[in-house]
Amino acid sequence: MIQLNHLEKAFETAAGKFFVLRRINLEIKEGELVRFRCRVGHAYSPESLLAAQSNGIEAALWTALRALEEKVALCRRMIERADDRGHRATVLQFQRQMVEIEDQAEVLRQVLARGNGHGGDIPGVSSATRPPGAIAPPASRPTVNSFEDQP
Repeated sequence: MIQLNHLEKAFETAAGKFFVLRRINLEIKEGELVRFRCRVGHAYSPESLLAAQSNGIEAALWTALRALEEKVALCRRMIERADDRGHRATVLQFQRQMVEIEDQAEVLRQVLARGNGHGGDIPGVSSATRPPGAIAPPASRPTVNSFEDQP
């Protein structure tokens, strides 16, 4: 007999700890079908547990992407404010941060796009559509030197 109690797996995201497995209990006697059961009694086959995990991972990735997009929007506002005040060093600092954050966001977008039923890195994910409120990637982003050329 195989027995697992209180199995948990979590990932740290920008929004905090995200559990993809939480308090899973498993007991298999010889000859039985494999079933994963949580503490409230939900039962999963290995396939449905994998699909649930994949959906949880996808949700965590979208949450992380939204958090990064919000950071980019904040950087843009801070760049504008610093530029209005003539603080060139601060403008450059926020531009560098924004470029780094946009690069991180682009990596997440690519992972989510690959998971869109095209043999991607997220098993079982059938649709990775942009959720409501997600910010589309900018057509072009300012380079680190873009504000230096202005009078």
